[in-house]
Amino acid sequence: SYNVFAIFHYKQYHVSNLYPKLDPTLDPVFQTLFSNTRKYNLEYLIFLITKRRFNITRVENEYSFNRSNPKEKIGRIDIFALSETGEEFIIEIQLVNPFNMSERLQYSNCSKISKQLVRGDDYKSLHPVISIGILKFEIDALKDSDIFYAEASTYFKNISPEIELTNLQRYFIINMSKAKELYDKSSKDPLVLLCMFLIKPELMEVQKIMNIDPELKKLNDDLEEISQDEQLQKEAEFWRMNSVNLDWDRQAAKEHGKKEEKIEIAKNMLKENESLKKIMKYTGLTKEEIKKLN
Repeated sequence: SYNVFAIFHYKQYHVSNLYPKLDPTLDPVFQTLFSNTRKYNLEYLIFLITKRRFNITRVENEYSFNRSNPKEKIGRIDIFALSETGEEFIIEIQLVNPFNMSERLQYSNCSKISKQLVRGDDYKSLHPVISIGILKFEIDALKDSDIFYAEASTYFKNISPEIELTNLQRYFIINMSKAKELYDKSSKDPLVLLCMFLIKPELMEVQKIMNIDPELKKLNDDLEEISQDEQLQKEAEFWRMNSVNLDWDRQAAKEHGKKEEKIEIAKNMLKENESLKKIMKYTGLTKEEIKKLN
C-alpha cells in the first residue's frame, strides 16, 4: 500500500507540473491571469497602481472600440474593465516599444470617453477613464528620469498651485525594467514585487515574496494553474515568437525612417551646394550614397 501511495503522489506531482510556468507578460497569459473569472487579481493590480480599491464588475480582453465611421482608426486594448461605480479602465502591457506610446494611451482614453454619451445626455454623466500602461521599456517623456511609476492628469499649468481641470482622464505608467532596479536595492513596495513577478515569476526568491502577501500568492497560484493549460501554452509560444518578430520589424521600420530623414537632409544640403564632406558629417551617409542623390 505504501508503494501505491508513493506512486500516486509521484504521478500527481509530475502531472501538476507538466508544463513550465508561463511568462505573464505575454498578452494571452496576462489576459487570462486578469480575466473576468479572476477579477480579484485585476482589482489588486488596480489597487496597487491607483492606491484605491475598486469593485470590478466586467472585464473584456482584446477590447476593440466601436467605430461610428469606417475611416476611424481601429483601437484595440489588452484589457478593458468597468467598476461598480462607473470608472472605466484601459490596461495595456507592452514588451516592445510601439512608438508614440503616450499618444496611443491618450487616444484610447479619449476614444472611450467620447463613447459614453448619446444625444441628450448631460456632460455630468461622464465617468473617469483610467489608462494604465505596464511597459518593459521607457517612454520618451520619462527617458532621462529614474521614475518607475508615474501618474498624469490634466492641470492648468500657468497658475500656482496647479489646479486640476478634470479628473475624467488619468494615466499611469509602470516601467518594469526600473522596478527591477528598485527590487535589487531591496525595495519592499508591493507594486515593485508584483512587477518582479511579471518579469521573473520562476525565480525562487520571487516565489518566497509571493507567499508573504495573500493576494500576491493567489496571483502566483493562478499562474501555476493556467500554465497547465495546453492550449494557452501554444498561444503563449505563438505570441512570444510573433512579439520577437514584431520587435525586429519595428526596429527595421524605425531605422528605415531615420535613413529616409537623412536622405532628405542630404538632398536639401545638395541644393544649397554644401560640400560632400560636410553632408557626410551631418547625415552619416557614405560618399557613394550621396552621389546617387544627384
